[in-house]
Amino acid sequence: VVAAAAMAAVSAAAPAAGAQPIPRPRAAARSAEPSVWASASAGLFQAESIRDGRTNARWDFGNAIQYRATLETVVAPSTTVGVQGTWAPAVPTVVSTLGLADAPATACAGSCQGSADLMSLTALGRLGGGRGLHQVIELAAGVQQVRRLRRDGGEALLPARDTDLHASAAYGIGFGLSPRAAVALVQEFGIVSHQRDFLPGGTSALTQQRVTRLTVRIGSGGRR
Repeated sequence: VVAAAAMAAVSAAAPAAGAQPIPRPRAAARSAEPSVWASASAGLFQAESIRDGRTNARWDFGNAIQYRATLETVVAPSTTVGVQGTWAPAVPTVVSTLGLADAPATACAGSCQGSADLMSLTALGRLGGGRGLHQVIELAAGVQQVRRLRRDGGEALLPARDTDLHASAAYGIGFGLSPRAAVALVQEFGIVSHQRDFLPGGTSALTQQRVTRLTVRIGSGGRR
């Protein structure tokens, strides 16, 4: 009797077990970390003089405000790669004659006050992120262009534009306000390689630049 009851119970449970739905795998959840970051910056731009043999002149740049924008994609936690563009409008510039014997004459006799726009476009790699206080390291390489070199009053000076190689490294402190918003204060050190046409042998074609900038970063999307 006991054996018959046990067999009946097993037979009744079998259909109920077979009717249970097969579990389906769940889709991977999106993490809180964004997949794309965009940033906007403003900072104090300082640059050493550039000797330009093609115009027989030295360009002495004054301090100016530089604006920067970046677009970056996340490749690993707190690590991004992307592009950045900078613009420093109307940088005060003193154009002085170098007096090179074999170079063309400059448009300024002796020296003159003027201004220039400095722009750059570079590839960017960035390390640092997360909630709260964190370190920021940035490396960039690309080109910088001097544009609209002009005398005070509007008279254009040669060259109309000049493009050089540019590389920089930056270090600073960031603060994550949320998983998708952050601010950072960064000090950047850059090197510009200018052409050496008509310059005497041994004259360095490298000049240094420094930028202290405040950056606001906004993230979007989500990593799976």
